Amino acid sequence: MIGGIVGVGVFGMPYAFSRSGFATGLLTLALLALAMLALNLMYAELVLQTPGKHRLGGYVRTYLGERFALPASVVMMASLAGAMLAFMVVGGKFLSTLLSPALGGPEAAYAFAIPLFSLFASRRGVKLASKVETVVVGATLFLFAFIALSALPHASVGNLATNDPARALLPFGIVLFALTGAGIIPEMRDVLGARHQRLLPRAIVRASLVIALLYAAFCASVVGATGSATTEAAFDGLIPLLGRSFGLIAALLGSLTVTSIFLTHSVQLQQLLHVDHGMRRAHAWLVASLAAPALYLSGARDFISIISFVGSVLGGAIALLILATYETMRRGTRCRERRCLEVPVGVSWGIAVVFIIGIAIGIISL
Repeated sequence: MIGGIVGVGVFGMPYAFSRSGFATGLLTLALLALAMLALNLMYAELVLQTPGKHRLGGYVRTYLGERFALPASVVMMASLAGAMLAFMVVGGKFLSTLLSPALGGPEAAYAFAIPLFSLFASRRGVKLASKVETVVVGATLFLFAFIALSALPHASVGNLATNDPARALLPFGIVLFALTGAGIIPEMRDVLGARHQRLLPRAIVRASLVIALLYAAFCASVVGATGSATTEAAFDGLIPLLGRSFGLIAALLGSLTVTSIFLTHSVQLQQLLHVDHGMRRAHAWLVASLAAPALYLSGARDFISIISFVGSVLGGAIALLILATYETMRRGTRCRERRCLEVPVGVSWGIAVVFIIGIAIGIISL
């Protein structure tokens, strides 16, 4: 679960924390981590109680009916495409830092190198993505630790004391983007197997705690080191402090990581179009490969704005779908015949209100 959630979104969190105030960002992280923990436990209950193997679209279709299945798929596809756009933007920064001193050229040219690689690599589909995914997990966590540990010795408590109430809502969508990863829960169930699937909730609780602590430590080390000079992608603001060698190592690791994550998301989008919606495989491959570049050409190139929108609006919509699906199952015959996780209705409504407010904030911020 840690490997399935910790990703590129974490690199936008220090910037948001530095602008809103570290304490405000930390409070946002704590509240959203609790909300996502409850939501992931609800989704785990759907996974455990529903026969067969499904993904979110399948659970929505089972409990809410066909009329909600298409909107659920549209939201998931948009979320994947938006995440890929974010990877393209930050990947362009990594590649430009790594290669532009020798090759020159604009950052946009390096950003397009990532979907170009994916266009050819994703033709091999799921088999390649499954091999890459193992590398992605290790590389992402290593990059994450490398930046945090490099910045930590230079951190100052004074840089964490700033506060700007006018920007108090800035971290919401960014933190939500970094915490989102419910899609990994069905895979966790499969890994545990029938004999040990009862351990799924325990694994979710422990992983959620570890992720929240890792994020807090990462933001503290980066913001503590760079303060108001914290940049949108975190690493490039550390180069003047830690030197060119740090920048090159971080850029190399970041380029490999982002390119790999882009590839796995492209294959996921390709599978969604082909398997769930019957699009011809060649067409699905082309659409999945070109979605993010098309958005990039439209002018959507601000990393913070992208992950904030994807997290607050699309992530919020997915959260509401999970809530509605869980509540329908909980009130149905399945949970009258079997013992189910009973999340108080007031908690569900509270979480729903948080995500509805987040969606409104994300739309107003456009």
